[in-house]
Amino acid sequence: MFLLLNLHITIDKSSLNFEFGRIMAQVWLEETLPEVVVIGSQYTTCTACYMTVEKRNLQMHLEQDCPKRTVECAFCGQAYVFCNGHSCTTTCALCHKPASECTCNGCTCNGSNNSGNSSGNNGNNGNVTGSSSSSSSGGPSGNTSSSEHKTTIAKQDEAVKKAVELMKQKYGNKMACNIGVQYVAQTLFGSIPSTLKGSADDIYLKISSSSAWQQISAEQAGQYANEGYFVVGIWYGPTGNPPSDNGHIVLVRPTTDGKVEVMDTGSGNGYESGKPGKRERQSINQSFRQTRRGQVKYFYYK
Repeated sequence: MFLLLNLHITIDKSSLNFEFGRIMAQVWLEETLPEVVVIGSQYTTCTACYMTVEKRNLQMHLEQDCPKRTVECAFCGQAYVFCNGHSCTTTCALCHKPASECTCNGCTCNGSNNSGNSSGNNGNNGNVTGSSSSSSSGGPSGNTSSSEHKTTIAKQDEAVKKAVELMKQKYGNKMACNIGVQYVAQTLFGSIPSTLKGSADDIYLKISSSSAWQQISAEQAGQYANEGYFVVGIWYGPTGNPPSDNGHIVLVRPTTDGKVEVMDTGSGNGYESGKPGKRERQSINQSFRQTRRGQVKYFYYK
């Protein structure tokens, strides 16, 4: 039995107030009475999509999760409303495919190609700073071609440490798993690849269909990280079990014991494991609930 004092809710425009037991009452009301909208200091309504979100996460919702947010096409630069979608008109002059699908050798469009340019690194003509362009990728995959995206473990460690420090300073305990991964990529590659922009769910949709990324198994994830590759693990929210409006992304770290360890810059407020703060390294089991670990997909940046 809950003792609800000063409870403020609205049912058909009627209202009550509450203070004592606020959070517990909100959770109980929202889960038990779907028609009840709780109005208090903890929640607010997005004026664009009318979704109820925590006030502390409103700005991040507007920038990363709101389906009505305005985004910019990485290839043609056209702005569009995210939920409306966009058909990019930029095509390769050689194969006439969209820039995101082009693989022509020597092509000058923004898509990936076989001449060593990186997919999605707009603004720097595909040149990546901070990475070794002469290193061999003939590691776990057996691929002997050169890779623009392999780095040394020392460089990645330095980038991860910097990213976690920035995340703690700027976002505190807010959910910002995707931004931490973006910080590391920017440090290592000189800019954030277009495939890593957006929310965790946005990133999953982009890299799972990009020729610049390759899906690998959980067992291979640590091996590729040990070779100096940029490896991520993503749980995709909309089709997850149970479904969620927000996915979760982590950066896989090099290890020596064969276990998967990751950098996680999520909030640690119970969204996944409940571990506090933002961490440079922790077990994959600390970043994903037991029911979700088998649904995590791993990808390495070629």
